[in-house]
Amino acid sequence: MLLESASERERAVVTLTLDGHSAGEIADLLQLTIPAVESVLYRFRCKARGWRRTGGLRLPSEMRAHALQTKRTAAGDH
Repeated sequence: MLLESASERERAVVTLTLDGHSAGEIADLLQLTIPAVESVLYRFRCKARGWRRTGGLRLPSEMRAHALQTKRTAAGDH
């Protein structure tokens, strides 16, 4: 649903990112600058976090566990 509500440009950037393309490759393919690609991805991640916090986006348990472990590692709690 989140990707469906995104603009055509956002969908293109996110889809290409999920397909494994780098920001530089995406910029070349879509005739954008690398900062523009990074900005689109940043804004999309912010939207996704907001949806997740309000219960509109459910992550699989494996992804939640990975995110929690990443936070603990970053905080120094091994």
